Amino acid sequence: MELKEGGEVSTEVGWAEVPEGMRAFVASNGLPADAYQLRGLYRFVRLNPRLWSARTTSPLETAAVLQRELGGEGALEAEAVEWLPGFYRLPHSASISDSDLYKTGKIYGIDASSGAAVVALDPQPGDNVLDLCCAPGAKLCMIADMLAGQGTVTGVDIAEARLGACRNVLAKYEIPNARLVLHDGTTVNVLAPPRKTMALGAAPTDKTTDNNEEEEEEEEEEAEEETKEGQEEEGEAKDDDGRGKTSTGRICRHVSKKRDRAELAAARWRKKTKRKRVLPDELPHVFYAYPYDLCLTSASAQLYDRVMIDAQCTLDASVRHILHYGKLGWKDFTPRITEETVDLQKRLLANGFRLLAPGGYLVYSTCSFCREQNEDVVSWLLEREPTARVVPIPGADRMPCSKGLLPHTLRFYPRDTQTSGLFIAKLTKLAEPHATSTSTSSTAAAAAATDQVEDATRRAIP
Repeated sequence: MELKEGGEVSTEVGWAEVPEGMRAFVASNGLPADAYQLRGLYRFVRLNPRLWSARTTSPLETAAVLQRELGGEGALEAEAVEWLPGFYRLPHSASISDSDLYKTGKIYGIDASSGAAVVALDPQPGDNVLDLCCAPGAKLCMIADMLAGQGTVTGVDIAEARLGACRNVLAKYEIPNARLVLHDGTTVNVLAPPRKTMALGAAPTDKTTDNNEEEEEEEEEEAEEETKEGQEEEGEAKDDDGRGKTSTGRICRHVSKKRDRAELAAARWRKKTKRKRVLPDELPHVFYAYPYDLCLTSASAQLYDRVMIDAQCTLDASVRHILHYGKLGWKDFTPRITEETVDLQKRLLANGFRLLAPGGYLVYSTCSFCREQNEDVVSWLLEREPTARVVPIPGADRMPCSKGLLPHTLRFYPRDTQTSGLFIAKLTKLAEPHATSTSTSSTAAAAAATDQVEDATRRAIP
């Protein structure tokens, strides 16, 4: 299998040529023999509904606009992805980063597999949503768009450079009611904001608009001093289109330059209180901060309605992985599933489930077909959490997917999607067995998490 000119993929490698190691991998993980066969290689874009809604009225009309504005001098074929509303498939050779549509934020670069995971999560307006492995940010943007400005998105990532890229993406698309946390997703204790519903595009400066010029000047000086603390040198980060963007290392900024006043107010507040614990209501709603800022909790803090975990894995289902071995030969394919990787996946899933409110939904996904990283990890959680249940994914019958080895789980094979493979499981949390109501259970769980967070905060703040 190799990439040809124009983005086409040759799949002439026969099953007889596949080495025994690959055969064993396919058999042990319940894969069809042709799971990795690609008929073509594509890239995908998603429309920004906040900026595109009135531009075109039908998928055909939209495809024509994309073909005209992204094709340049040459011909470019754009096609709507029937099972992913708002997604369009382009030739792999298509470049979107130089187009006005991309520069002005009217389209996102995002893979169809990422879109499938968000569709499975199905966030609703008013939900508080947590993404434990959020970088580089395309899923966060899609989640925020589905919330329609009502609710919140909280993104967590352990890699500072990747979180810097995520910040760039959120800033470019001016995503409202969003926050990022630089922290380990297996241990993060950030609870959802007290207020579930926020006005579309509500600026976090509403509480601080009465500052006079003298106070604003003082705030600017204090903010400059504050942001210098712990700030690292600027580095290059990339968004989902793979293009370089300059990113400041430490995350202590707003998602939009329009919200600088809130950053100044937060800096002023931190200096006056000397970073003592306070209620989150006293902080801006939309900001980037260190974990000890976002870990501040109150009795009104709550668990999340939706949790997304796109876990780190061996990537054996990714297109890049497929092309790599297609070019070098599948004889070199030796899937190495380490205990560390599986342990990480289990800890991410366990923490995500802990932060999920009773009655809420969690999506666990990987770019792998290894059952040890997928069905076995989900089964492990089901055994240790009596309130965990795997539930059907609505609309799965309209998706190009196959059944997983565990009931209600799904696999997306490259042969069917013409993009990276994917495993998805959707879980819900039942009310605690001895709780009198869902709200009582949620409050008790939130209170327990709050105690842990406050202990960690006291240790982190001198």
